[in-house]
Amino acid sequence: NIPNILKDLVTRHNDLLEQELQELRQLFPETRIVLFDADTLYTNIQNDPNAFGFITFDQGCTKTNLLSIFPALDPLNLFNPGCSFDPADQDKFFFWDNQHPTTAAHELLAENAVMTLQDAHNTVPEPGTLPTFGLLGLGLLLGRKITRKSH
Repeated sequence: NIPNILKDLVTRHNDLLEQELQELRQLFPETRIVLFDADTLYTNIQNDPNAFGFITFDQGCTKTNLLSIFPALDPLNLFNPGCSFDPADQDKFFFWDNQHPTTAAHELLAENAVMTLQDAHNTVPEPGTLPTFGLLGLGLLLGRKITRKSH
């Protein structure tokens, strides 16, 4: 059963990733590691592509089916360029072919990744970072006073 094998593989990968991240957190406690949950975003887009500005999630812009293993060998795909020559339609598709996201999809993924980083950045700083901000502020004030004296 391929779906179960893939699910087990992804679960194992995620477990190993979490172990590695825990080791990194112990080695570099002053570093904040931010994870981006692309899986949830992909699931949300798949469930309602229109909510994200896409007309479909299951078919690529080049009219390839996401389940095609070798889309280039499908004779229908060789003579059906889909929207590949119509830039106005390209942004309506999440996938370009059966595996590569379109520019619009990359933009959406990047915007969500940036929001994740901004959310992590806007959280309250940990006590260990407060002295750093204090020194930065002191440096800015001293720099301002030195600049004013030289005028």
